[in-house]
Amino acid sequence: MATYHDIRRETGLSLATISKYFNGGNVLDANARAIADAAKRLDFQPNNFARNLRSRRTRSVGVLLPNLSSDFYLSILAGMERRLRARGVTMLICADHAGEGETEDAVDFLRGRMVDGIITIPSTRALPGLRRAADRGIPVVAIDWPAQGVVSDAVIIDNEEAAALAVQRLVDRGHRRIAFIGNSSTWTLRARERGARRQLARRQVSLNEDFIISTNLSVEGGRSAMQKLLLLKERPTAVICATDATGVGALTALAESGLRVPDDMSFVGFDMRRLARMTDPALDTVSQRVDDLARAATDLMLMRLDPDAPSLPPQTVVLHAEYVAGGSVASLRRS
Repeated sequence: MATYHDIRRETGLSLATISKYFNGGNVLDANARAIADAAKRLDFQPNNFARNLRSRRTRSVGVLLPNLSSDFYLSILAGMERRLRARGVTMLICADHAGEGETEDAVDFLRGRMVDGIITIPSTRALPGLRRAADRGIPVVAIDWPAQGVVSDAVIIDNEEAAALAVQRLVDRGHRRIAFIGNSSTWTLRARERGARRQLARRQVSLNEDFIISTNLSVEGGRSAMQKLLLLKERPTAVICATDATGVGALTALAESGLRVPDDMSFVGFDMRRLARMTDPALDTVSQRVDDLARAATDLMLMRLDPDAPSLPPQTVVLHAEYVAGGSVASLRRS
Protein backbone atom coordinates (compact mmCIF):
# COMPACT_ATOMS: atom_id res chain seq x y z
CA MET A 1 0.00 0.00 0.00
CA ALA A 2 1.40 3.41 -1.03
CA THR A 3 2.37 5.92 1.64
CA TYR A 4 3.41 9.57 1.90
CA HIS A 5 7.03 8.39 1.52
CA ASP A 6 6.23 6.88 -1.89
CA ILE A 7 4.66 10.15 -3.03
CA ARG A 8 7.72 12.01 -1.75
CA ARG A 9 9.96 9.79 -3.92
CA GLU A 10 7.69 10.39 -6.94
CA THR A 11 7.45 14.16 -6.57
CA GLY A 12 10.56 15.24 -4.69
CA LEU A 13 8.33 17.27 -2.35
CA SER A 14 8.63 17.32 1.41
CA LEU A 15 6.46 15.18 3.68
CA ALA A 16 5.18 18.41 5.24
CA THR A 17 3.92 19.68 1.87
CA ILE A 18 2.31 16.33 1.05
CA SER A 19 0.63 16.17 4.46
CA LYS A 20 -0.58 19.73 4.13
CA TYR A 21 -2.15 18.93 0.74
CA PHE A 22 -4.04 15.89 2.02
CA ASN A 23 -5.18 17.78 5.10
CA GLY A 24 -6.74 20.57 3.04
CA GLY A 25 -3.99 23.14 3.43
CA ASN A 26 -3.04 25.59 0.69
CA VAL A 27 -0.10 24.46 -1.43
CA LEU A 28 1.17 25.75 -4.76
CA ASP A 29 -1.01 24.68 -7.69
CA ALA A 30 1.97 23.00 -9.37
CA ASN A 31 2.69 21.02 -6.20
CA ALA A 32 -0.99 20.08 -5.83
CA ARG A 33 -1.05 18.73 -9.40
CA ALA A 34 2.17 16.79 -8.86
CA ILE A 35 0.85 15.19 -5.65
CA ALA A 36 -2.53 14.37 -7.20
CA ASP A 37 -0.87 12.80 -10.25
CA ALA A 38 1.52 10.75 -8.09
CA ALA A 39 -1.32 9.59 -5.85
CA LYS A 40 -3.24 8.44 -8.90
CA ARG A 41 -0.27 6.55 -10.35
CA LEU A 42 0.43 4.90 -7.00
CA ASP A 43 -3.24 4.23 -6.28
CA PHE A 44 -2.76 6.03 -2.97
CA GLN A 45 -5.90 6.16 -0.82
CA PRO A 46 -5.72 8.38 2.29
CA ASN A 47 -7.45 7.06 5.39
CA ASN A 48 -10.01 9.84 5.64
CA PHE A 49 -11.89 8.29 8.53
CA ALA A 50 -8.85 8.04 10.78
CA ARG A 51 -7.66 11.49 9.76
CA ASN A 52 -11.04 13.05 10.53
CA LEU A 53 -11.12 11.40 13.94
CA ARG A 54 -7.72 12.85 14.78
CA SER A 55 -8.54 16.35 13.55
CA ARG A 56 -12.22 16.39 14.60
CA ARG A 57 -13.00 17.58 11.09
CA THR A 58 -15.24 16.06 8.45
CA ARG A 59 -13.41 17.58 5.47
CA SER A 60 -16.80 18.53 4.06
CA VAL A 61 -18.25 21.90 3.10
CA GLY A 62 -21.95 22.68 3.08
CA VAL A 63 -23.33 24.56 0.07
CA LEU A 64 -26.65 26.39 0.48
CA LEU A 65 -28.33 27.68 -2.69
CA PRO A 66 -31.72 29.29 -3.37
CA ASN A 67 -32.65 26.39 -5.67
CA LEU A 68 -31.10 23.68 -7.81
CA SER A 69 -32.87 24.54 -11.06
CA SER A 70 -30.79 27.55 -12.17
CA ASP A 71 -28.05 27.01 -14.75
CA PHE A 72 -26.12 29.80 -13.03
CA TYR A 73 -26.19 28.06 -9.65
CA LEU A 74 -25.41 24.64 -11.10
CA SER A 75 -22.44 26.02 -13.02
CA ILE A 76 -21.04 27.50 -9.80
CA LEU A 77 -21.58 24.16 -8.07
CA ALA A 78 -19.68 22.30 -10.77
CA GLY A 79 -16.73 24.68 -10.55
CA MET A 80 -16.55 24.47 -6.76
CA GLU A 81 -16.87 20.68 -6.71
CA ARG A 82 -13.90 20.22 -9.02
CA ARG A 83 -11.68 22.48 -6.96
CA LEU A 84 -12.76 21.14 -3.56
CA ARG A 85 -12.47 17.50 -4.63
CA ALA A 86 -8.93 18.15 -5.84
CA ARG A 87 -8.13 19.13 -2.23
CA GLY A 88 -9.91 16.13 -0.73
CA VAL A 89 -12.94 18.10 0.45
CA THR A 90 -16.49 16.92 -0.26
CA MET A 91 -19.64 19.02 -0.69
CA LEU A 92 -23.00 18.62 1.00
CA ILE A 93 -25.62 20.52 -0.98
CA CYS A 94 -28.87 22.03 0.29
CA ALA A 95 -31.50 24.09 -1.49
CA ASP A 96 -33.21 27.08 0.10
CA HIS A 97 -36.73 25.96 -0.93
CA ALA A 98 -37.89 29.57 -0.94
CA GLY A 99 -41.39 30.09 0.35
CA GLU A 100 -41.54 26.71 2.11
CA GLY A 101 -40.17 27.94 5.44
CA GLU A 102 -37.23 25.53 5.38
CA THR A 103 -34.23 27.85 5.02
CA GLU A 104 -33.15 27.96 8.67
CA ASP A 105 -33.64 24.21 8.87
CA ALA A 106 -31.28 23.86 5.92
CA VAL A 107 -28.52 25.76 7.72
CA ASP A 108 -29.12 23.74 10.86
CA PHE A 109 -29.12 20.56 8.76
CA LEU A 110 -25.65 21.43 7.46
CA ARG A 111 -24.42 22.20 10.97
CA GLY A 112 -25.87 18.89 12.16
CA ARG A 113 -23.76 17.11 9.56
CA MET A 114 -20.68 18.72 11.13
CA VAL A 115 -19.59 20.54 7.97
CA ASP A 116 -16.34 22.45 8.36
CA GLY A 117 -17.66 25.51 6.50
CA ILE A 118 -20.62 26.85 4.50
CA ILE A 119 -20.58 28.44 1.04
CA THR A 120 -23.87 30.10 0.20
CA ILE A 121 -25.78 32.31 -2.16
CA PRO A 122 -27.78 33.63 0.79
CA SER A 123 -31.40 34.60 1.06
CA THR A 124 -32.72 36.96 3.70
CA ARG A 125 -34.43 33.99 5.36
CA ALA A 126 -31.08 32.21 5.70
CA LEU A 127 -29.37 35.02 7.60
CA PRO A 128 -30.37 34.03 11.17
CA GLY A 129 -29.07 30.51 10.68
CA LEU A 130 -25.90 31.72 9.01
CA ARG A 131 -25.29 34.17 11.88
CA ARG A 132 -25.57 31.32 14.36
CA ALA A 133 -23.15 29.22 12.35
CA ALA A 134 -20.60 32.03 12.05
CA ASP A 135 -20.95 32.86 15.75
CA ARG A 136 -19.98 29.26 16.53
CA GLY A 137 -16.81 29.54 14.48
CA ILE A 138 -17.99 27.91 11.26
CA PRO A 139 -16.47 29.83 8.33
CA VAL A 140 -19.05 31.22 5.89
CA VAL A 141 -18.40 32.42 2.33
CA ALA A 142 -21.24 34.34 0.64
CA ILE A 143 -21.53 34.52 -3.14
CA ASP A 144 -23.41 37.23 -5.09
CA TRP A 145 -24.04 39.58 -2.17
CA PRO A 146 -22.61 40.13 1.32
CA ALA A 147 -24.59 38.27 3.97
CA GLN A 148 -25.78 41.17 6.13
CA GLY A 149 -24.87 40.84 9.79
CA VAL A 150 -22.92 37.62 9.22
CA VAL A 151 -19.18 37.59 9.91
CA SER A 152 -18.21 36.07 6.57
CA ASP A 153 -16.12 36.35 3.47
CA ALA A 154 -17.84 37.33 0.22
CA VAL A 155 -17.37 37.03 -3.54
CA ILE A 156 -19.46 39.54 -5.44
CA ILE A 157 -19.84 40.95 -8.92
CA ASP A 158 -19.70 44.70 -9.46
CA ASN A 159 -23.37 44.76 -10.44
CA GLU A 160 -23.53 48.53 -10.94
CA GLU A 161 -20.73 48.27 -13.46
CA ALA A 162 -22.42 45.26 -15.09
CA ALA A 163 -25.66 47.15 -15.71
CA ALA A 164 -23.71 50.17 -16.89
CA LEU A 165 -22.13 47.99 -19.58
CA ALA A 166 -25.58 47.18 -20.95
CA VAL A 167 -26.68 50.82 -20.96
CA GLN A 168 -23.42 51.90 -22.55
CA ARG A 169 -23.85 49.42 -25.41
CA LEU A 170 -27.39 50.60 -26.10
CA VAL A 171 -26.60 54.31 -25.95
CA ASP A 172 -23.54 53.83 -28.17
CA ARG A 173 -25.86 52.32 -30.78
CA GLY A 174 -28.21 55.27 -30.66
CA HIS A 175 -30.90 54.16 -28.19
CA ARG A 176 -32.47 56.80 -25.95
CA ARG A 177 -35.70 55.07 -24.87
CA ILE A 178 -34.31 52.25 -22.73
CA ALA A 179 -36.44 50.08 -20.43
CA PHE A 180 -35.29 48.04 -17.45
CA ILE A 181 -37.09 44.96 -16.11
CA GLY A 182 -36.14 43.77 -12.61
CA ASN A 183 -37.09 44.53 -9.03
CA SER A 184 -35.55 45.77 -5.80
CA SER A 185 -35.96 42.62 -3.73
CA THR A 186 -32.26 41.82 -3.42
CA TRP A 187 -28.96 43.62 -2.96
CA THR A 188 -27.87 42.42 -6.42
CA LEU A 189 -30.94 43.67 -8.26
CA ARG A 190 -30.92 47.01 -6.50
CA ALA A 191 -27.30 47.47 -7.57
CA ARG A 192 -28.16 46.62 -11.19
CA GLU A 193 -31.00 49.13 -11.34
CA ARG A 194 -28.81 51.73 -9.66
CA GLY A 195 -26.05 51.10 -12.18
CA ALA A 196 -28.45 51.48 -15.11
CA ARG A 197 -29.87 54.74 -13.75
CA ARG A 198 -26.43 56.21 -13.09
CA GLN A 199 -25.09 55.30 -16.51
CA LEU A 200 -28.13 56.86 -18.21
CA ALA A 201 -27.47 60.04 -16.23
CA ARG A 202 -23.77 59.99 -17.13
CA ARG A 203 -24.67 59.65 -20.80
CA GLN A 204 -27.25 62.46 -20.45
CA VAL A 205 -30.15 60.23 -21.43
CA SER A 206 -33.42 61.19 -19.77
CA LEU A 207 -35.15 58.38 -17.90
CA ASN A 208 -38.83 57.65 -18.36
CA GLU A 209 -39.97 56.09 -15.08
CA ASP A 210 -42.66 54.19 -17.01
CA PHE A 211 -39.78 52.23 -18.54
CA ILE A 212 -38.65 50.89 -15.14
CA ILE A 213 -40.79 47.81 -14.51
CA SER A 214 -40.68 45.94 -11.22
CA THR A 215 -41.87 42.35 -11.46
CA ASN A 216 -41.39 38.96 -9.86
CA LEU A 217 -38.27 37.18 -11.00
CA SER A 218 -39.88 34.50 -13.13
CA VAL A 219 -40.60 33.82 -16.77
CA GLU A 220 -44.20 34.91 -16.24
CA GLY A 221 -42.99 38.04 -14.46
CA GLY A 222 -40.81 38.98 -17.43
CA ARG A 223 -43.63 38.24 -19.84
CA SER A 224 -46.07 40.44 -17.89
CA ALA A 225 -43.52 43.27 -17.65
CA MET A 226 -42.90 43.27 -21.39
CA GLN A 227 -46.65 43.27 -22.06
CA LYS A 228 -46.92 46.45 -19.96
CA LEU A 229 -44.14 48.09 -21.96
CA LEU A 230 -45.82 47.19 -25.25
CA LEU A 231 -49.04 48.90 -24.14
CA LEU A 232 -47.31 52.25 -23.68
CA LYS A 233 -48.14 54.96 -26.21
CA GLU A 234 -44.43 55.55 -26.74
CA ARG A 235 -42.63 52.25 -26.49
CA PRO A 236 -38.97 51.83 -25.57
CA THR A 237 -36.64 50.90 -28.39
CA ALA A 238 -34.59 48.61 -26.15
CA VAL A 239 -34.98 46.63 -22.94
CA ILE A 240 -32.52 45.34 -20.34
CA CYS A 241 -33.68 42.32 -18.31
CA ALA A 242 -31.94 41.98 -14.96
CA THR A 243 -32.25 38.17 -14.68
CA ASP A 244 -32.26 35.22 -17.04
CA ALA A 245 -35.84 34.18 -16.18
CA THR A 246 -37.31 37.66 -16.77
CA GLY A 247 -35.35 37.77 -20.03
CA VAL A 248 -36.97 34.56 -21.26
CA GLY A 249 -40.38 35.93 -20.33
CA ALA A 250 -39.77 39.24 -22.11
CA LEU A 251 -38.68 37.45 -25.27
CA THR A 252 -41.79 35.26 -25.06
CA ALA A 253 -44.05 38.32 -24.90
CA LEU A 254 -42.32 39.88 -27.90
CA ALA A 255 -42.76 36.70 -29.93
CA GLU A 256 -46.43 36.43 -28.92
CA SER A 257 -46.95 40.00 -30.11
CA GLY A 258 -45.39 39.25 -33.48
CA LEU A 259 -42.43 41.52 -32.78
CA ARG A 260 -38.89 40.67 -33.79
CA VAL A 261 -35.57 41.20 -32.02
CA PRO A 262 -33.80 43.47 -32.84
CA ASP A 263 -35.96 44.90 -35.68
CA ASP A 264 -38.81 45.95 -33.39
CA MET A 265 -37.11 45.88 -29.99
CA SER A 266 -33.46 45.58 -29.00
CA PHE A 267 -32.67 43.28 -26.10
CA VAL A 268 -29.90 42.80 -23.51
CA GLY A 269 -30.13 40.04 -20.90
CA PHE A 270 -28.19 38.97 -17.83
CA ASP A 271 -26.56 35.55 -17.47
CA MET A 272 -28.17 34.17 -20.63
CA ARG A 273 -24.99 32.94 -22.31
CA ARG A 274 -26.26 29.40 -22.94
CA LEU A 275 -29.60 30.54 -24.37
CA ALA A 276 -27.86 33.32 -26.28
CA ARG A 277 -26.10 30.74 -28.45
CA MET A 278 -29.36 29.00 -29.34
CA THR A 279 -31.36 31.96 -30.65
CA ASP A 280 -31.37 33.70 -34.00
CA PRO A 281 -30.08 36.30 -33.73
CA ALA A 282 -27.73 35.48 -30.87
CA LEU A 283 -28.60 37.51 -27.78
CA ASP A 284 -26.50 40.25 -26.24
CA THR A 285 -25.97 39.38 -22.59
CA VAL A 286 -24.06 40.62 -19.55
CA SER A 287 -22.34 37.54 -18.19
CA GLN A 288 -20.92 36.83 -14.76
CA ARG A 289 -17.68 34.85 -14.96
CA VAL A 290 -18.93 31.71 -13.24
CA ASP A 291 -15.55 29.98 -13.17
CA ASP A 292 -14.00 33.00 -11.44
CA LEU A 293 -16.84 33.10 -8.89
CA ALA A 294 -16.43 29.39 -8.11
CA ARG A 295 -12.65 29.65 -7.88
CA ALA A 296 -12.67 32.70 -5.61
CA ALA A 297 -15.30 31.26 -3.25
CA THR A 298 -13.49 27.92 -3.04
CA ASP A 299 -10.10 29.54 -2.43
CA LEU A 300 -11.54 31.65 0.39
CA MET A 301 -13.05 28.59 2.04
CA LEU A 302 -9.85 26.54 1.67
CA MET A 303 -7.94 29.41 3.25
CA ARG A 304 -10.31 29.41 6.23
CA LEU A 305 -9.99 25.63 6.61
CA ASP A 306 -6.20 25.69 6.49
CA PRO A 307 -4.97 25.44 10.10
CA ASP A 308 -1.67 27.04 9.09
CA ALA A 309 -3.22 30.07 7.38
CA PRO A 310 -3.04 33.41 9.17
CA SER A 311 -6.20 34.66 10.87
CA LEU A 312 -7.51 37.46 8.67
CA PRO A 313 -10.55 39.74 8.95
CA PRO A 314 -13.45 39.01 6.57
CA GLN A 315 -12.37 39.29 2.94
CA THR A 316 -14.47 40.59 0.03
CA VAL A 317 -13.47 39.72 -3.53
CA VAL A 318 -15.05 41.93 -6.21
CA LEU A 319 -15.17 40.49 -9.74
CA HIS A 320 -16.18 42.10 -13.03
CA ALA A 321 -18.84 40.98 -15.48
CA GLU A 322 -18.30 40.93 -19.22
CA TYR A 323 -20.53 42.12 -22.05
CA VAL A 324 -21.02 39.40 -24.65
CA ALA A 325 -22.24 40.97 -27.88
CA GLY A 326 -24.67 39.06 -30.07
CA GLY A 327 -27.07 40.37 -32.65
CA SER A 328 -29.99 41.52 -30.52
CA VAL A 329 -29.12 45.24 -30.40
CA ALA A 330 -29.99 47.26 -33.47
CA SER A 331 -28.11 50.41 -34.39
CA LEU A 332 -30.33 53.47 -34.57
CA ARG A 333 -27.52 55.76 -35.64
CA ARG A 334 -27.84 57.31 -39.05
CA SER A 335 -24.92 56.66 -41.35
